[in-house]
Amino acid sequence: MLKTIYAKLKTKQSQLEQEGEPSGLGNMIGYSISGVRQLLMARWYFSRNSVMGKMLMVKGRPQVQNKGRIIFGDHVKLWSVFQRSKIFVKRNACLEIGSNSFINGAHLSVSESVIIGKHVNIGPYSIIIDDDFHPVDAAGTGILRKPIVIEDHVWITMNCMIMKGVRIGKGAVVAAGAVVTRDVPPHTLVGGVPAKVIRNLN
Repeated sequence: MLKTIYAKLKTKQSQLEQEGEPSGLGNMIGYSISGVRQLLMARWYFSRNSVMGKMLMVKGRPQVQNKGRIIFGDHVKLWSVFQRSKIFVKRNACLEIGSNSFINGAHLSVSESVIIGKHVNIGPYSIIIDDDFHPVDAAGTGILRKPIVIEDHVWITMNCMIMKGVRIGKGAVVAAGAVVTRDVPPHTLVGGVPAKVIRNLN
């Protein structure tokens, strides 16, 4: 773990130098203290019903209600910077977040299953929800819950909605404000309401 922390500090110092920001010893000590606090916050918020990988970090004050199970991969970051992140996992439901994924100010509501792959970025004000919570027709028929799968290297920008039963393919990008109601092919950019393929991505 110490090697990992040292490597992260060197990367941060290099980044600060490139941006022309202060990067002296005092600044790096401050970043170290902040990093330790983020590690401790993760232990505090996810002490129950959770499996935590290495270096899970929490910044800000997320709202967490976990009656099911949450599984974190290594080096996951959960930020509440622009907006407070909210995670609700119902009883017998499971949320899985893969290694090196970054969530900032998103709302995740899990009634059955939401699987988020590795290296996934989810931006502020986005909502991922696998449950309608009530029938959409007068007869009260239809399936209310369906699992969501977000594959590796997906970028969900800001103010997006990912609805039940959706699979977002590897390397896809969801444009700001999109409402995703059906599967997204791998390596495509989708946008609009409802979301449609805009173009293929290299």
